[in-house]
Amino acid sequence: MLLKLKNEMVLQCYQSDNPPYTEGCDSVEGYCLFNTDGSYNDGGELDYNSEMITEEGILEAVIEMATGECMNYKIIANTSDCQYEDFDELLEEEFERPTELAALLKEFSNEDIREKIKEAFQNATF
Repeated sequence: MLLKLKNEMVLQCYQSDNPPYTEGCDSVEGYCLFNTDGSYNDGGELDYNSEMITEEGILEAVIEMATGECMNYKIIANTSDCQYEDFDELLEEEFERPTELAALLKEFSNEDIREKIKEAFQNATF
């Protein structure tokens, strides 16, 4: 899942296949955090009990873990359960149609990340 945070950072969340380390947890949510220019910032994983938390609760917990604060977000795309530490690779692998990239472009006002999306559009082989 791809999220745009209120500060225009991008958070990619994925279901990790690593085993949970925390007792009482049965699932692991991974994340990759990208800066407003699309550069990689941080990544990690959060253990959780799938019977005790909603998807929204997981996303909020991952956002707080990744950024150190609670903040609003918008889900901007569903992505596969792959980890990407490179925003260009994420764009290349997850957005296969011109309409998907065009919709993604509309989500951002920051020119740096908009340029990355435009470049992915130009390099794509649809």
